[in-house]
Amino acid sequence: MRKAIWILPSRKTLTMLIGLPGSGKSTLIMRIMKKDARGRIVVSSDEIRFRLLNYEESGRDFDPSIETKVWALLEKEIQEALENPITKEILFDATNVRREFRSKYLNLARESGFKTKALVIYKELTEIKQQNTNRSRIVPEEVIDKLYKRFQPPDHIEFDKIVNIGSRKKYLAFQKCKTKKHCFSRLMDWM
Repeated sequence: MRKAIWILPSRKTLTMLIGLPGSGKSTLIMRIMKKDARGRIVVSSDEIRFRLLNYEESGRDFDPSIETKVWALLEKEIQEALENPITKEILFDATNVRREFRSKYLNLARESGFKTKALVIYKELTEIKQQNTNRSRIVPEEVIDKLYKRFQPPDHIEFDKIVNIGSRKKYLAFQKCKTKKHCFSRLMDWM
């Protein structure tokens, strides 16, 4: 994996992870924090959900009735991290697949003088679905399909820096396939 991922940025930075459920965002954050946690704060939509739903005791990991509260708390946690003088990097763990959604948090970061970085995890849909079946918390396949279709890759107008993990080109080519025959021929080209 690229060395740039592990190194603490020299300027205060909001690092937004972007990827489908089960692509490895939270695992990557755990590895980054294990390497060097000083000056880093993790803000995770899943962790907020788990707290609100008392996941350890209830076993429930999602309830649509609390989503407004989840995102209000997430925004509050990001704002607090931006104002914390010891913060060097905020690792923002959510799917973050839509530009419209990302813009709110990127604007907050810029207003606070933070740089912005995207860590984008590109994996083929079949691999993500396979990884999903091996998780303790399985995301419904229709949710993964919906997010896959709505995925908007970040660009340098949006972020100061973008780090791609996996093949962006293969991911986007496969995402745009219109027929099974066309997809199959592209898939064979990759092998």
